[in-house]
Amino acid sequence: MPKVSPEYLAARRAQITETARQLFSRKGLSDTSMSDLVTASGMSIGNIYRYFASKDELVAAVAEGRDGTVGGDFPVAESPGDALARLLSYVSAPAGVDHARLTAQIWGSAAVQPALAEIARTRHAALRDHLAARIRDTRQPGAMAEDQSATEVAEVMLAALVGYASLVAAGFDLAPATFQRTLERLLDPPGNREPRRDGRQPA
Repeated sequence: MPKVSPEYLAARRAQITETARQLFSRKGLSDTSMSDLVTASGMSIGNIYRYFASKDELVAAVAEGRDGTVGGDFPVAESPGDALARLLSYVSAPAGVDHARLTAQIWGSAAVQPALAEIARTRHAALRDHLAARIRDTRQPGAMAEDQSATEVAEVMLAALVGYASLVAAGFDLAPATFQRTLERLLDPPGNREPRRDGRQPA
């Protein structure tokens, strides 16, 4: 059997992943079978299992690049606001509707599929810890309440993002900029901001 290059293997894996992404978005996770993937990709079932040991593993691969990482790693220099804007862009209409549908399905399926739940928890925890680290590194003294840790703020932000994705997936017309501004108030509550020159508190 001729030896194949790493580039060829990566291209085939990417082909399977993209085909699965389209099918999952159109048909849903539970209603997409491996047979559907075989038909849509033009590959044999054996070839597909060569790259992905299970459907859950394939779902995880589909989520890569929309799990908070860029090129496989978390950006260490971005601000919490930049991270929030980037994550919102992944699931905002019109370009992010397909991924919003996937996100909503992944979390819904994770509620009843332990293997998928473990993958979702691991990815979520990594993203939460990254966001919490960025909050700790960039926040100003007194920007958050004393009993409000960076990890807690990050967890609330990500929970809100999951809900936002579910609403986008269901067809709600949401304004990501408004949503982002509201969440950013967790980082800088109104009571901790400098008063305006007219003596009034900022909105």
